[in-house]
Amino acid sequence: MRRIMFTVMSLLIVGSMVFSNLTPLTAQAEAITMTPLWAENFDYGSTLGNLTTVSAGTWVNHSGTAGFVTYDPAAGLSMPGYGSSGVGGAATIAASGAEDVNRGFTNQTSGTVYVATLVEVSAAGAGAYFLHLKDAGTFNFRARVFAKSDAGILRFGLGDTSTGTYSTANFSFNTTYLLVIKFDTTTGNTALYVLDSVSTTEPTTPLLSMSGTAQAVEAVAIRQASGGPTAIIDGVRVANTWEDAIGSSASGGSFTIAKSAPATVDISDVFTYTLVATNATGAVRNSVVITDSLPLSVTVGTISDGGTATGNVVSWDVASLADGASVTRTVQVTA
Repeated sequence: MRRIMFTVMSLLIVGSMVFSNLTPLTAQAEAITMTPLWAENFDYGSTLGNLTTVSAGTWVNHSGTAGFVTYDPAAGLSMPGYGSSGVGGAATIAASGAEDVNRGFTNQTSGTVYVATLVEVSAAGAGAYFLHLKDAGTFNFRARVFAKSDAGILRFGLGDTSTGTYSTANFSFNTTYLLVIKFDTTTGNTALYVLDSVSTTEPTTPLLSMSGTAQAVEAVAIRQASGGPTAIIDGVRVANTWEDAIGSSASGGSFTIAKSAPATVDISDVFTYTLVATNATGAVRNSVVITDSLPLSVTVGTISDGGTATGNVVSWDVASLADGASVTRTVQVTA
């Protein structure tokens, strides 16, 4: 019987013998990623237009029929270390606008929801809210973020209703800030953080905090109103942890994947790759995706735990993985 020897990242044919790029016992799988509930990079091409139109219904209107929220391919914002920085364009709003839009995510009926976004305000009036969470209706709005001009100084505010409480902290117009909303769906407790650089851990003290109305939420909304800001909004991320919303971690830890397979197999043998993914990031991770690229010389067979294959790339979704915990996934292949 002819034998197949495993080497790393090589594909060489000598006569009828194939040295495949199948990995040995000590090799690592290709990738493991943490994903938020969703991330909006406003990457909708090169044409300026109404956000609901260019996004093909990803963003939908829930109020107003004129003065549309605009997609601007040249207005994208960036901040070093942020998970959705410098990709695509951005949404732009104006105090003269009238349309309000939202993008949905999986309904969150318990626990904490974080919304992170880059915001640059160029002008503001007496004050109005421009960003909030909502349920499936058009009135149950939570965690409303406000902006106003106070004698030429930008102030941010927070509210559970159309009346907000403003911070006395000074912020600057035409400056990119990272805004993070923290909303507890079970208690209604709400906090707002406004940062001029990425903090990979949740700050001890928010800019503003308040008790609010407990409610399930399933969408982020962008609002335009008289007295509100003219602003750029970009890189919106929704998650259940601070680190997943920010898209980075300061713990010094990481995910690891140990991948194992037989040292040698015969041609046409069926054998199994085993992948063990371990969370050593220092925090619970939600919406984890494990991905591995298999060599083209094998035929993918049974994939464990609901995994899927696109060609020879296999992946698994893991809803939640506690710090220090591991999951095992397998894929059966034919040599």
